[in-house]
Amino acid sequence: MAIPRTRTAGRVATGAKFNLPGGDIVGVNFAYGVGATGFVANGSANAQCTIPAPASESAGSRTASSLTGTAVELTRAWSITAAYEHVWSPRWRTSWYGGYANIDYNGAATGIINSALAAGSVCARPFAGLVGNLSAVTALAGNSCNPDYSFFQVGSRTQWNPVPRLDIGLDVTYTGLNTAYKGAAVYAANGSRPAVALLDDQGVWSAMFRWQRNFYP
Repeated sequence: MAIPRTRTAGRVATGAKFNLPGGDIVGVNFAYGVGATGFVANGSANAQCTIPAPASESAGSRTASSLTGTAVELTRAWSITAAYEHVWSPRWRTSWYGGYANIDYNGAATGIINSALAAGSVCARPFAGLVGNLSAVTALAGNSCNPDYSFFQVGSRTQWNPVPRLDIGLDVTYTGLNTAYKGAAVYAANGSRPAVALLDDQGVWSAMFRWQRNFYP
C-alpha cells in the first residue's frame, strides 16, 4: 500500500516588544509552521509518553515526529506566547508569562502514527511493521485514536539585582498537556516506570532558582 506524501513545508514567526513608561516591557510572539514542529513548539523529534509520578495510573502522551520506515508527512503547528515585566525598583522586577502550542496531524500522518501502536490496539493501523516509541501503548475501546495534542505554560519570575551584572531570581511555572490518544489504554511497564491504564491530560508545577553572574553587559 502506497504511503501518501506531502512535500511543501514552511514556517513563519512574528512578534512585537513594547517599552512602557517606568521601564516595564510587554511582548508577544506568534509562530506557524508546516513540517516545522520543533521551530514552532520547541518539541522533541520523537514520539513520547510522560508519566507524572511513579505511582500514577495515568500518563500524558504527545507525538512529535514521523516514524521509521514511513514517508514524511508534514505536521501543522502553531503557537502564541506573551510576557509582561514590571520594574518595581532599580533592583527588583517581576515578569508574568504564558504560552500555548497546538500540534495537528493530517489523516495520512494519523494513520502512520497509529500503525506504531502495539498490536491489538483499537485504532486503525493501515501500515504494518512500523517502529516507534508508541509500540509500548495499546489503545483500548474508548480511546480517541487521535495523536493531535496541545500544551500550555504560565508562570512568573521575580528577579533581584543586588549589584550590577548579578541576577538572582525565582521562576514558578505551571505546564499543562492536553494529551494525545486520550482515553483507555495500556502503557506497558518499563524498568521503574509502572504500567498505566489511562492516557489523560496532565499538569505539573515547577520552580527554578537562578544565580547568574554576568561578565559582559
